[in-house]
Amino acid sequence: MVVDLIVCLDSTTLDAPALLAKAVSRAAVCRARLCVLDLCAPDALGMASSPTSLEFVEDMRAAFRLGGVDGHHEMAPADPAGLLERTLSADLVIAGRGAATSPHRSGISAPALGALGPPVLIEADGGAGPAGRRILFPWRADRACTRAIHDAMPLLETADEVVLVPLDDGSPATVMRRLAGRGVRVRAEASVDDADSALAPLARRVGADLIVVGLGGPARWRAPAVPTLVARLIDDSSTALLVSR
Repeated sequence: MVVDLIVCLDSTTLDAPALLAKAVSRAAVCRARLCVLDLCAPDALGMASSPTSLEFVEDMRAAFRLGGVDGHHEMAPADPAGLLERTLSADLVIAGRGAATSPHRSGISAPALGALGPPVLIEADGGAGPAGRRILFPWRADRACTRAIHDAMPLLETADEVVLVPLDDGSPATVMRRLAGRGVRVRAEASVDDADSALAPLARRVGADLIVVGLGGPARWRAPAVPTLVARLIDDSSTALLVSR
């Protein structure tokens, strides 16, 4: 269950309104509280550096009212450690596409947030609404993927279809029964040998708008480095990505 949702955005960037709209829509569906953590750089008076930011705040409040969302806006802590600590209270963090969510915070990456705290949903560029109608789930019988199922369950339960892709020769029958028991509409694809290169094309072929990845993943993935697979999927701007630690 998603109770507290945080969206990290920079109100001075062009993609901020679209990211806010997706976060408000998701909060409305989940009936979650929404905190907008603004990453824009403050000036000496403590006000946002962009003259458009006040307009953004008014638009944000209007979006809260229209969506029936309990939301508020706050400036993000200036230091990376403070920002990471602030996200720990969330059940889900929404971030923008790219290595960093703000030009002012180049040291903060969405995968880093996912590695150290709650799951992070990295929204795709464009799109009319929040991702999650058809979900691609790379599966391996390990702790990371089991954790990813737990983190993604609110999205899996509301998806039109979940496509499970085994990453090894193991049978996905047990996890498919578990998901079906929760009302998840799930089917399996053939296993893939090279997940690094195969998942993005597969997501496009099956029409997935979201890929769920456990950051621990295969044994060769070692924290705190961002796994090759996650990095490649982030570069593919057409599909959203849920990163679970």
